[in-house]
Amino acid sequence: MRHFEQQDHVSAMVTGEFYTKKDLFPGFGRPFVFYAKILQKVGRTSEAKDAARMALKSPWWTLGCLYQEVAEVAQWDDEQIEYVKEKVTEEGRQEDLKNGKAPAQIALDEAAFLLDLASIEGTWDDVVERISECYREAGLDDIANFVLYKD
Repeated sequence: MRHFEQQDHVSAMVTGEFYTKKDLFPGFGRPFVFYAKILQKVGRTSEAKDAARMALKSPWWTLGCLYQEVAEVAQWDDEQIEYVKEKVTEEGRQEDLKNGKAPAQIALDEAAFLLDLASIEGTWDDVVERISECYREAGLDDIANFVLYKD
C-alpha cells in the first residue's frame, strides 16, 4: 500500500478505517480484516484485535481470507465454530423454538450458519441442498430455487 511505502501510517489507518463504514460494504467482514492488518503493521495490536472481532461478526464467507487467520488476530479459539455447529443441530433448532424464535427466522439463521461453516470446513456442494430447504422453510421459494440452479 502506498501509504506504507511513504511511511505515512496515519493515512494508512484513516484509509483502512474508511472502508469499515457501514454504507460502503454492508454486511462484509473483509473491510475489517483489511483494517486489522493495517493496525497490526503499525503495532496497534489491541485495536487490530477489535477490528478482527468485528470482521468475525460478519458472515465468514465475506472475510476474504481464512477464518483462522482472522480468529488468530482476534485471539478467539474455536468457540465460535462450535457455537455455529451447535446451532445447526436439531437440539439447536429446538432451543431456538423454545426461546420463542420464529421458525422462519430459525431456518434463515441455519442457512447463514451453513454458509459460514462451508467457508471454513466444507464446500458449497456440501450444503447447497440444505440451504435451499432452509429458504423453502422460511417461505422464500424463489431463493430456494435460485441457490439450486446450475448452468
